[in-house]
Amino acid sequence: MNLSVAGYHCDAAEDGKQAVQMIHGSSYDLAILDIMLPEIDGFALYEHMSTKGIPVIYLSAKTDIQSKVKGLRIGAEDYLTKPFEVLELLVRAEAQ
Repeated sequence: MNLSVAGYHCDAAEDGKQAVQMIHGSSYDLAILDIMLPEIDGFALYEHMSTKGIPVIYLSAKTDIQSKVKGLRIGAEDYLTKPFEVLELLVRAEAQ
């Protein structure tokens, strides 16, 4: 909702399978991915995003350093942990 109010057009997927269908059916400038998604997790989804050239910001409750390092090493542009400030997410999205 906050991204929409800031002028971004946003789509949301309920699970990883739906996200795969969406990215193969549309064009996206940025993906904000949770890691703990049903069906296909956010780390596995990264492969689909990268083949389409979609930059990724992970937004996750997983605060452990291993998850952060994994997300950034596979190629994500950023990793933000929950809880987060909306303004910080907006600034990170603008940077992409």
